[in-house]
Amino acid sequence: MRTRFILLFSQGLMSFQASAFGRGYDPASFPSYVGIPSEAKPLFEALAKSDLNHYELVDLAKVPEAEPAMIELIQRILTDPEGNPEFLHPVLRATALRSDLSEAHQAWLRGLLRSKLGRTESYMEVMFKMFAPEILSKYPGPENEQLMIDYLKDKNVVDVVPGALDVGSSRIAMDFLGRSLGSARSIEPLREYAKIYQPHPSVRVYDYEDVLAAISTIEEREKQRASLPAPKSAAMINKTASTGDSSQVIEPKASEHDGNLTIGVIVALSLLALGWLAYRKWRRA
Repeated sequence: MRTRFILLFSQGLMSFQASAFGRGYDPASFPSYVGIPSEAKPLFEALAKSDLNHYELVDLAKVPEAEPAMIELIQRILTDPEGNPEFLHPVLRATALRSDLSEAHQAWLRGLLRSKLGRTESYMEVMFKMFAPEILSKYPGPENEQLMIDYLKDKNVVDVVPGALDVGSSRIAMDFLGRSLGSARSIEPLREYAKIYQPHPSVRVYDYEDVLAAISTIEEREKQRASLPAPKSAAMINKTASTGDSSQVIEPKASEHDGNLTIGVIVALSLLALGWLAYRKWRRA
């Protein structure tokens, strides 16, 4: 990985671990705070007050009862007229570390992301669209996959230089389709998306190669899925059990998904955020 990427990633990680982004909130002001076990309350209190380091975020993500309060915190930041986008980032990351997000909260998150499809009108929306998809990346399924397919056509609305290639948050959607959410039905939309970056044969374009790599990853994942033995029906399992031949019962192997972002994806997201800030400062100069 190029040195400048490593330096930017290291700087971003140190800033993230400091976790002193923006002003915080009274933890008791969140209705679900009362449901958090007493021993875990200090973790949420620190998060709500914007004073939680990375290791504490990991610990908070292991507390099932904290999920509703964490969603309420995201909602508070997004709707607060004085909400700070830098504060939103660690809260979204903390939520992304969880692996037990309820169907209802996934549906809420999908709906909010969909409402912002094709428009990015503030830095708060930039942060939300950059890091909220990571939360859904742990839950492969048709709804989350379709949202990311639709996001391949995302656009920004403001601060777009005339004539510039405007791909909005589509690059992030492509990453998550390749990494976990994409199935066979994502392949053709990704091939269409690759045409945006398709270079002259003599030019190397990393974005184009990344899309092709995502497609290859999905194709390999589909091959592995197709090679798995089909699960037996309940009737066949009962019949096998009645004969006492347990050797014929094949348990489908549960797939494991590592929800932590790879360094490459984190670097890409960090660069996007830094680029947005630099561009806004340039526009105002």
